[in-house]
Amino acid sequence: MNIRVAIIEDFPMVQSLFQELFTLLPNGQVERWPQTREGQEYLLNNIHAGHVFVAEVQDKIHGYLMWSIRQAMSFQAFKQYAELQSIYVSEPHRNNGIGTQLCEVFFNVCAQDCIDTIMVESAVLPETVRFYEKLGFIEERKVMFFHRSTPDKTNVL
Repeated sequence: MNIRVAIIEDFPMVQSLFQELFTLLPNGQVERWPQTREGQEYLLNNIHAGHVFVAEVQDKIHGYLMWSIRQAMSFQAFKQYAELQSIYVSEPHRNNGIGTQLCEVFFNVCAQDCIDTIMVESAVLPETVRFYEKLGFIEERKVMFFHRSTPDKTNVL
């Protein structure tokens, strides 16, 4: 397996994996977002910034990790932090260490840039939470949302 920074030629495969991730999210309204102009620009901008790592197995991309650097608010103890925006490994290649290796490369880049705080927001699926806890993430706060009811359903997360 090879982990490397994504290049523009990787866009179609990474976009396909990005789309697979969005089909798993509980809110069907965002499922098609990676295919929208906004979603495509978001992914392209991250690739151009060098903020997408890909995992190749036998010269085919089977996973990616997308990240960014954020400036902290003045009242926070740290000046900047990294955000793990999304990570996805194709179903047949899960549980083989690809996600962990993608994260290790990301953690090393953060360490080289003297960034010691990394934030991730994720779906509350038990396997996702276990994955992040295994990597050393800890839950520090709960985020709660209020969504007004739509005529046909209530959107409560």
